[in-house]
Amino acid sequence: MAVRYFRGRIDFDKLSMAEISEVAAAIAVLEKLAEKEGFDFETGASRKYAPRPDMEGKRSTERPRMQRRLLLALRSRGKLLYVEMEEATGMKMGSINAHLSNLFKEGLITKQRVPRAGGERGRNADTEYELNEKGVEIADELIAAGETLLT
Repeated sequence: MAVRYFRGRIDFDKLSMAEISEVAAAIAVLEKLAEKEGFDFETGASRKYAPRPDMEGKRSTERPRMQRRLLLALRSRGKLLYVEMEEATGMKMGSINAHLSNLFKEGLITKQRVPRAGGERGRNADTEYELNEKGVEIADELIAAGETLLT
């Protein structure tokens, strides 16, 4: 009887859409086999930051590109409302949420509600984000390394 064990994390930020599709298809096959054959197989989303083996720490240039964009946009504009993030970064709103959450959990940004009459609708529409001292330091490292919102 052959037994194989695998435990790991997949960093989807580094994969292309085609690679993500392949991974999702492979996971679906494994889940079906596990159900049919009765072996253990678990998947799940990671809600907390998991450092990659190739990273020495949570510094500037090792960050996912989307987080770097958010840091640079906040550095250049100061405070940004949630609804302004898409225009400032060129990112889609669906991908912004997870990266903002990670930056907030790391203690690089602050957020506060700013009620606005007749403003945009949505759960986070009236939330304003700003870099704190640690976030400014990392954004400045990115700028010194030649990063821009276009890179």
